[in-house]
This record gives sequence, structure tokens and C-alpha cells, in this order.
Amino acid sequence: LNQAAAAALGATDESVAPGQYRYIETHAWSTVFSGDNIFQDETISKVWVPAIPDDPTEEWMLDRGPTGNRVWIEGTEEQARNDGTFTDPAADGITVQTTAPCGNFYGPGPCPRPGLWQDPTPSFLANLPRDPTQLYARLLADAPDNGRGNAELLVYAADALRTGLVPADLRAALYRTLTRLDGVDLVDHAVNLDGRVGTAIGIDDGQFRQDIIIDPTTGVFIGEREVLTGNYDGAPHGTTFSYTAVSTAVVDTLGAIPSK
Repeated sequence: LNQAAAAALGATDESVAPGQYRYIETHAWSTVFSGDNIFQDETISKVWVPAIPDDPTEEWMLDRGPTGNRVWIEGTEEQARNDGTFTDPAADGITVQTTAPCGNFYGPGPCPRPGLWQDPTPSFLANLPRDPTQLYARLLADAPDNGRGNAELLVYAADALRTGLVPADLRAALYRTLTRLDGVDLVDHAVNLDGRVGTAIGIDDGQFRQDIIIDPTTGVFIGEREVLTGNYDGAPHGTTFSYTAVSTAVVDTLGAIPSK
């Protein structure tokens, strides 16, 4: 973890020139409960962020929706449809294709947005401390006391990292902060959703193990996962409850998809 922090501290993020966009793709599988049936559904989210994200004259773009791919954990789609309990994510309003200044995709708002861990803005990220002791105190102050203990602090760090907007120096500080959490452990050669191999930093709260996955050589955040370590609403122990892979690139035009 310290190696990854050192790598992140020495890294420089790919710069975005005026007129270009930072492209952030999140490939996710999440668990859906449909009556007594349980399945995992695949979603792909693509975001284009302009060179000056807080400029109210510049548009962000979001394209997010389910792919239609799903894997059944308990039961089948036929059973769920026959029971009348099937919930189709494609019809659940999670498909979004829109543009907005400052990333205000869900309605008008201030530009720039105030930002928070789950929806960080450049100014929010810039104002977070880089000193691990101070950053730890900030996480403690911001994360709710919901019974998950230190696992919730890791969730908050993952919420920010997942956006692909956290700069290298703050990634380094977050990794060093996570070493302070009681119960944190590492798993080498953890494979993320898209087959990239990294180190998983995780905490088990007794019901879920929350992992973030990083490349220890470059310090780049490459994904996360949540694994059941107890039974949950019919889902068996050991089920990967959610899984994401995050990749970023710089593109020349709004809506452009980088080559793989």
C-alpha cells in the first residue's frame, strides 16, 4: 500500500488541454433482489469532463445505462416473471443520456457544485487535506456512524476514487490514510472486472468485505468490489455483491470513445 502511495505521489495525471475532455468509463455489476430471486445486472457509465470542469460555459456529458446482461444467483428470470416480481433495471429509470454544465446532470444547480465524497468537484478535491493525519480526521468527520466502523471510511474513499477525478497527490494521501484503519488488509493479484490485476485494500465489517483495487506500480485506482462475508437477504456467503472497473483517457471531442 505504501508502494502504491509512493507511485501515486510520483505520478502525473494525463493533462487535458482546452477543447479536450477527460473520459471516464465505469463498468459495473450490481446485485438486484427480485422477490425471492436474485440476479446481478451489468451497467456501463461514460462521462466526459471538460478541461476546466467548473467553467459554466463548458458542457459535461453522461451516457449511462444497463447492457441487458445479467447473471442469476438465485432463481431464474422465468421464475421471477412468473411470480410477477421481476424488476427490469432497463425500465427502472437508470438510463441517462444528457449534457450539463458543471456536471449538473440531474437538474439545475450552482456552478460549480459544492461537491461531496460521493460527487466530488475539482474545488472539493482541491480543498481536501493531503496530510494523512488530517485526511483521516476529515473522513471521520464526514462519514456517518452507521455501524460499519472503519469500513465506512473506506467506502467514502472508494466513492471519490470511483469518479476518476481524484488527482494523483490526493490518491497517494488516501492510500496512506487507509493504512491507519484498524482491520485493513491487502490481497495481492486481485483481478478487477475487466481482467486488470491489482492489489485489493479491504475491510470486513462482519457482513461485507469492501475492497478498492489499485495498481501498486502506478498507484492508479482500477476498481472496487463488495463481497458478502455473511448471508444477506437470501444471497449466500461469498457472493460478490458489486464489482466495478474504472478506466480513464483523454479525448479530443465530446462524446468520443477512446480506442481500447
